[in-house]
This record gives sequence, structure tokens and C-alpha cells, in this order.
Amino acid sequence: MDFIMKRLFLLFYIGLACMTLSSSPLIGETIEVRGLAIGDKNSSKTEKYLQTQGGYQLLPFLNQQPSRSIKAYSGESLLLYEKVTTEGELPTYQIAEKVNLPKAAKSVLILTLDANGEESYLAVNDEFLEASYDKWLIINTTSKSVNFRVGADEKPFSIDANDGQICRIKSASSGSASALGQAKWNGNMKTFYSTYWPIREGERSIVIFIEQGNRIRVKKISDALLKK
Repeated sequence: MDFIMKRLFLLFYIGLACMTLSSSPLIGETIEVRGLAIGDKNSSKTEKYLQTQGGYQLLPFLNQQPSRSIKAYSGESLLLYEKVTTEGELPTYQIAEKVNLPKAAKSVLILTLDANGEESYLAVNDEFLEASYDKWLIINTTSKSVNFRVGADEKPFSIDANDGQICRIKSASSGSASALGQAKWNGNMKTFYSTYWPIREGERSIVIFIEQGNRIRVKKISDALLKK
């Protein structure tokens, strides 16, 4: 009987340990993370932190540029923490959000989205560590699929709702190219954006589609390259 009880207790603690591991990032699994705010302000509603080798580090959500890259612990999802302070005690960190990560991503851009007063997060694989001037990051935060074309003679890219992808731009590293965005309204494909954009060797573009009522707004950000 004692032997059986010991076996049961052992199995219980093994199961408890497995549950703990499955709900938190495995030490040693890391990913490069940057933050970006979609909106008019440089923040999320509350400050969010990442767990790193050196402790917990603030992840800024900037409006004009992605934040500096932070190497954080991760698993199938990325945990965002909020700092809890109590007078006379050291701060503690509680899990505030679990953000689903793209498979096999080595670097991600985390976007804060504000829809009807509710804050949400979207992680896209931005391949920032190996980015080049002709590999643009296109992000569609709208509820519609979007067709997007860079270059008058090129085929358009199709980007699903709430998705992002790396698109290769077939243009020289200087000069400019036409940009065209289209989506369906009431079953008809309509153009919502048309312009010319510069292409520069030392940077790539991040293009974000944002839904505002019955309109789609386009936000273009110049992203400086690590490798020129």
C-alpha cells in the first residue's frame, strides 16, 4: 500500500510540473520582439513587459517606428506581463496577455490594435534579422482581404484579414514605384489607395492596412535595415 501511495504522489507531482511548464515559456526558447502601436498614441492602455534573461523588460509600443528589438523567452505563445507594485514590497509581474506566435518565427512585430475601445494584440513574422530593401512587411489588420501591388507591371499580393506577410518588391534600390491597394465592397473590387513610393537601399517598408468605418487607411513606415 505504501508503495502504491508513493507512486500516486509521484505521478501527481509530475503532472503538476507538466502543467506548469505548458502554461509558461520554456527557459532557453527565445524570440526577438518589437512593438508598434496602431493608432494616434505611442502606448497601449497599460505598460507591458517581456520576460528576458536579465529579468522583466518594458516593451514600448511606439506609433511612428517599431521599438528596439528585445530577446524574450517564448513558447507557442508570447506572454506579456503587467507590473504590480505594492508599497514597501518589490514589484511583481503578472501575465496580462498571451499572444499567439507565427510558426518558426525568429523575430516578430507585436501590434496593439484598438477596436471599439477593446485592446488586442497581433504578432506577425517580420524577418527583421534578415530583412533587405526589397522584402517589405505587409500587414492587414482589417476584416477584408486586400490586394496590394507595388510596380505598375507586377502582380498584386493578396493578404488575408488580420494577417501579415513578407512580399518581395521587384524594383531597383533607388527611385520610386507605383503602389495600388484594392478590396471588395458589396461584391465589387474597388481601389482604396493609389500613389508612388520611394524605394531606398538602406531601408525596407512596413505597410499596414487599418479599417476605419467603411474606409481602409494605409500607414507606411520606413524600417532601417540591420544589414545594408
